[in-house]
Amino acid sequence: MTWFALAPAVLVTCAVLFGAGVPLALTLRLRGFDAAAVAPALGVTVVAVSAVVAAPLGLRWSWWIPLLAAALLTAALLVAVRPRGGDRERLAPTEVLREDAHAWAGAALGAALGVLQLLAVLGRPDAFSQTFDNIFHLSTTRVVVETGVASSLLLNGALNTPPTTGFYPAAFHDLAALATTGAPDRLTTGMNGLLLVLVALVWPLGVVFAVRTLTRATPAALVSTGALSAAFPAFPLLLLDFGVLYPNLMGLTLLPVAVGLVAQLLRLAPTDRVTRPQAIVLGVGIVPGMALAHPNVVLTLALISAPWMLVRIGRLVRRAVVQGEATDDGHRTGAHASSGRSAWIEAGVIAAVLAALVVVWPRLRPSEFPWDPIQSHTDAAGHALLNATPVGHPAWTVSALMVVGILAAARFRMLWLVAGWVALVVFWIVVASWPAGDLRDLLTGVWYNDPFRLSAALPVLALPLAALGVSRLTRWPADGPGRAHSVRPLVVGVVLPVVAAALVLATTQPAGYLTSAVERAAGLYRITPTSPLVDSDEWALLNRLTEHVGPDDVVATNPWNGSSLAYAVAGVNTTTKHVFYDTTPELDLVNAELDEAAGDAAVCAAVRELGVTHALDFGTREVHGGTHPYTGLLDLAESPGFERVDAEGAAVLYRVTACG
Repeated sequence: MTWFALAPAVLVTCAVLFGAGVPLALTLRLRGFDAAAVAPALGVTVVAVSAVVAAPLGLRWSWWIPLLAAALLTAALLVAVRPRGGDRERLAPTEVLREDAHAWAGAALGAALGVLQLLAVLGRPDAFSQTFDNIFHLSTTRVVVETGVASSLLLNGALNTPPTTGFYPAAFHDLAALATTGAPDRLTTGMNGLLLVLVALVWPLGVVFAVRTLTRATPAALVSTGALSAAFPAFPLLLLDFGVLYPNLMGLTLLPVAVGLVAQLLRLAPTDRVTRPQAIVLGVGIVPGMALAHPNVVLTLALISAPWMLVRIGRLVRRAVVQGEATDDGHRTGAHASSGRSAWIEAGVIAAVLAALVVVWPRLRPSEFPWDPIQSHTDAAGHALLNATPVGHPAWTVSALMVVGILAAARFRMLWLVAGWVALVVFWIVVASWPAGDLRDLLTGVWYNDPFRLSAALPVLALPLAALGVSRLTRWPADGPGRAHSVRPLVVGVVLPVVAAALVLATTQPAGYLTSAVERAAGLYRITPTSPLVDSDEWALLNRLTEHVGPDDVVATNPWNGSSLAYAVAGVNTTTKHVFYDTTPELDLVNAELDEAAGDAAVCAAVRELGVTHALDFGTREVHGGTHPYTGLLDLAESPGFERVDAEGAAVLYRVTACG
């Protein structure tokens, strides 16, 4: 199998995300690069929401549903809501393309690096993360493929036997199921195609958009942003490794666009790339998709936005006071008095939003907070400043650029950007180093008190600060004294971008911290004789299962040893599909005593109730190295009533003959 096997899944994913998002972005009067960068975030919302709507209508989940939904929304926007665009709306297409050239170059560079990194992690097109959470992600995607039900309101409990329903944010699995239509023989290949789009398209586009909307970036900074997008070990590499937290990864790829829109809405950014009406409508269109990718990403956005809202309130109050004093002195007209009143009103609205956030924050925590602190306060602060992960080494180049960016922000009245980063860092220090307790739960429980989730969020603002550092370092050579007018366009537009991006590339991609992050993640995607979830023998047997197991058969499995991935990988029905499931007396009996079926009528009754026809014995090695004995599935070779059907090494498939 070659890497071209990913192409169908990539094409389907792009067709859905950009096919749904681009028409909406254009209708909202975005142009060129901005429309392309915002499109995936809009597309995720269309996908996730249309999946919720399709279920009660009895529509089987398919690619045409989000595209139809996007067409209807586009038509509605054309009729009802067409917010005024910014200055770019008046530019000719050639002018837009010329203005966007460096942004496209940065995104293209980021895409190339993202492809190289992800392929290095995967190692093969059908690889999959050999981690605990991926049992759930693979099996849930299979549920969507098999049942055609993709609603986030129904998927929690869908892996139970029998299935139950409940809320689970399923945007990632909705898209993964659609991607699988481009690779129907390999669910893992379809999921990898989706990951490629997220890592190599959505993330680079988003961070370049963020840099353009948060800062007055030089061309060199925009191109270098592409190199920076693949230079942080904390994202996306960390979430390809730890967990594996695919829904969180999807949500964080959307976050830079939302962050840029918040800065535009609050009028903090030094440039006005979108109007306020555009920012509001786009925010309404993007936040639901982020929430249905993973709710904690919306709360991360709220954490970043809180200090920005305080800064905006301060500016508004100062403006209102000045306007009021000037009016009292008789130096201003009624228009200025009206401006002062509007400032008070806006400040009040923002203050109300902040107050609402404070009220709802404690109510948005999940019910369990399993993670303990992992390091000291000073270590946690050092990790944030040096852009290291909880398990990695300092990223010296990006950290140095970030420090330059912080100094530049202080000089050019952009400390609000630093304040957002500081808010993330403070919460990271809390989750990484504070002792377990009610206060820590209150502050970071929305991230399950998980240091890895907050560590992965730090680059969302560390990267724009590093890009601001590049802008600062490349502005003087372009604007310094003695620059010939005829030479300056070549220096600014070509020489500096190439040199800056090349320096970032040369000092990050070969660096030990980055190569070790890639190698660490890659180790969890390799199928070897000692893989923690499914080893090479077990993988070979899983891929032959459909030769022996029919569509009406049920295979008894142990989810802890990887055998339940028979459902996700081969599409055969299994008794267990994830390690957490609601059990029944019959299932408990089969798990504990299936090997005694020949001499126990109660076991045979349970076998018939569940429809069990086969059993997989993958031994006792578990994904986390624990002990969860499913004793009924062991020693079947010595038990009467079981026929050995196929085997690869120690992995064996049996047919249950004990119950007639």
